[in-house]
Amino acid sequence: MTANETDTNAANDTDTEDTDVDTQIELAIVKTFDPDVVAQGATPTFTIVVTNNGPSDSTGVKVTDTVNSLLEVTGVSSTAGDCSASVGQEIDCMVDLAAGASVSITVQYVANPPLPETPSFGATDSSEFRFVFANGSILEGAADGTVFLDGVPTTPGETRNDYFFDQGGFLIHLSCSDPFTNGWGQTAGPAEGVDTSWRIASFSIVRFKNGVFFRSCGDVVVPINVDNTASAVGSDSSGEQTVQSTDTVTIVSAGNAPATTDVEVGDVNISGKNVDIDLTSIGTDRAITRIEMEWPNGNKKLMNARLSGSVIFSGSRSPSSTTIDSGWQGTTADRTLQADTTETLRLEFERKAKSSGYTVRVYFDDGTFVEVVI
Repeated sequence: MTANETDTNAANDTDTEDTDVDTQIELAIVKTFDPDVVAQGATPTFTIVVTNNGPSDSTGVKVTDTVNSLLEVTGVSSTAGDCSASVGQEIDCMVDLAAGASVSITVQYVANPPLPETPSFGATDSSEFRFVFANGSILEGAADGTVFLDGVPTTPGETRNDYFFDQGGFLIHLSCSDPFTNGWGQTAGPAEGVDTSWRIASFSIVRFKNGVFFRSCGDVVVPINVDNTASAVGSDSSGEQTVQSTDTVTIVSAGNAPATTDVEVGDVNISGKNVDIDLTSIGTDRAITRIEMEWPNGNKKLMNARLSGSVIFSGSRSPSSTTIDSGWQGTTADRTLQADTTETLRLEFERKAKSSGYTVRVYFDDGTFVEVVI
């Protein structure tokens, strides 16, 4: 028997039923400072590695890190995802992670950078300063103008080279004659055994005359431990999942940085007003972050420093010693020793260079230094 039937309502030929699919993720995060001891002014990196241990894929994992202001962020890169939302000290990345996959985020920073050789707080004929105290507070501003304590305006300065710190109840001397040995003032405050809550960990002072840079000084006088925490947030069927990782980096005086055997000192030539030092970085590029030097008074002022012909510093530094850690000319590439290539550091003086009496320490972005004694 046969039958023919016409379907007069094709719209009811299908049926749909929603089925919930459970997802499950297990995020892990590890933040690492390497090295974990760095010299002031060094330009190292830290990494944030986030892993999805599954078993499900995870989309839209948000990785964030509010980086301590003592670690001035200069760049962010990632092996996957998008970190373009990162601004200033705020690291903000978005990434999709398949089950078992990881992403590595690298953050470049400057460790406790000194104040620049241009006014930051409006000083024209006085000192600008930044003090980091062992209690974590930061005091910064102009000796004759606006001053901030932890970012909040406090008592303005009224003199050129001193500041009376109301909260501590003591005078701070700002002429660069006080080394603040072990965190205590030698010519003014803070006084050891008296101002115990306000021990100085680091200082940076820049002096100006008629709006023009005159002199700078600064150092880390008590090692600074900087804790920093990174977070990752993702979601699965159970809801939102947050993981965190904290690591610590210690900032020390550039004078406590380790010497390196990976930068070779070659020929040293003294001719006319110039001292030439050949340097070779073994295996990797290294950028110069600081130069400390002593030289004979007879040379008069240091006028310029060049690396393989490029001017990296131009100024007028009086004898017989100076530190160059800011006010660089050109780009970072101009003061970088290229791997396995001999580069010449030239120091140019005002008068004919004497044949001996020099000590030159050159610091690099990996926190090491090389010393040359002539």
